[in-house]
Formats: sequence, structure tokens, C-alpha cells
Amino acid sequence: MKRILFSLLILAIAATAYSKEISKDKIPVLIEDKFYKDFPHAEIVKWEVTMENLYKVEFWEENYYITAFYDPDGEFLESVLIIDWLNLPPEGRKRIHSLGKHRIINVLRIANFHNEVYYQIDYSRNFKRHQLLLDENGKEI
Repeated sequence: MKRILFSLLILAIAATAYSKEISKDKIPVLIEDKFYKDFPHAEIVKWEVTMENLYKVEFWEENYYITAFYDPDGEFLESVLIIDWLNLPPEGRKRIHSLGKHRIINVLRIANFHNEVYYQIDYSRNFKRHQLLLDENGKEI
């Protein structure tokens, strides 16, 4: 399980690092239709295609900035959204408190194509960057 989550995370990072913005008229109708079905209230949509031929969509929905990935067949792969650490499940907030003195860099809520949700917390302590992965219940993975 940890290996799958790590692979998806690497995919998202790699896809983000090497992508090229494309105009809306270059998006296959199948992918665009699937995206708007998955995210009907999306606003300010920006499309990119990655070196891996994935479609990356950055947009706002309900006051959240979200990045989603689709394969060339229109299949949803993953969405990533930045959240406040206070929106973590209770178990996750307890885990954050147990870290001791630290500074949270960001908290990501990641949902994959299996409808599994997990959280990535990037934080620094003693001038070193750390990462923590939690499952949808807030338990460390």
C-alpha cells in the first residue's frame, strides 16, 4: 500500500515538473466531459499535458485550488488539493501535535482513482524537511 501511494505521489510530482500548457480546444472531448462530470463547479481552468501524456488540470472549486490528472482515455487518476491542517481527521491532528516543535509547510489531500483518500504533510523541524503520509482516517502509513 505504501509503495502504491509513493508511486502515485512520484507520478504527480513528475507530471507537475514537466508539463506544457495547452489551449482548451486541444483537449479531447472525452477528457473534458469526464473532467466536468467529476468537477461540475470548476472555475478558472488551466490545462496542461505532461511528458507522460497525462492531462493535468488546475482549477478552483468551492474556494479550493485543485490539481487533477487524467490519462489519454479520460480516466481520472488523482486529485491533489491543499488544505489547512485543521481539516485533517482528528487522528491526523493528534499526530501533528505529537511532532513536537515544527513548522507545517503544507498539507495535501490526495484522492486516487480507487476513491482512496490520503494526506501528505510536509513540515520542517530543526531546519530539516520531513514528510508524513496519513490514511483517510489520519493514521500514519
